[in-house]
Amino acid sequence: MNNYTIEIQDKDNQREQYNIKFVNEYEEKFSDNVWFTRKARIQSEKRLKRNHIHSQLLLIEYTLLASILSVVTLRYNKILGEDTDILIAVFSIIILVISLVITNLDFNERANSFKINYIQLQEIYLESKELEKDNKSLVDVRKLYSKALESIENHELIDDIWARVENSNGLKSRKPTKLEYIRYHGYRLIVFTVFLILYILPVITIVIKFYTK
Repeated sequence: MNNYTIEIQDKDNQREQYNIKFVNEYEEKFSDNVWFTRKARIQSEKRLKRNHIHSQLLLIEYTLLASILSVVTLRYNKILGEDTDILIAVFSIIILVISLVITNLDFNERANSFKINYIQLQEIYLESKELEKDNKSLVDVRKLYSKALESIENHELIDDIWARVENSNGLKSRKPTKLEYIRYHGYRLIVFTVFLILYILPVITIVIKFYTK
């Protein structure tokens, strides 16, 4: 009876050691790091593309409203009350600011750089998987990985969190924590709110000014 108990315990210990060994081996895989980095940089490209599109649309909206107001005030110079000229000047300043933001932050060009980078990382990932499968040296591919990382700016932390949340069902390591889920949803809510305000604020301002002049 004792021998049987000891044998079961030995098997349980071996199984536990095997599970620990498997987890450690999995976590130490170089290809996993490449995969996570690639996913984060895909998200970086999406974020920058989204910012580029919204900034262009906002620029069009504010420019259009300012132009319409300028034309209308040629005939009705107080259409929005005594502050009509000030409102047009504010729109002009906002247009200038948006133009400077688009120029200086260069969302589109940075997004393209991230796209080129994650395509390179995909090649590195596939090569590293083959090398790991055959238990071959990863020295050369690690150098390529480091070079790819240094070639452009780093992705933001929210890009990494967003990528892991969206791929959480298939993850075996680095699963998002509850705090990261909160940060993910909080970030999306803030971004949505900010853009919504920027889009509707000028329209609401004009309507309020028109009916309260």
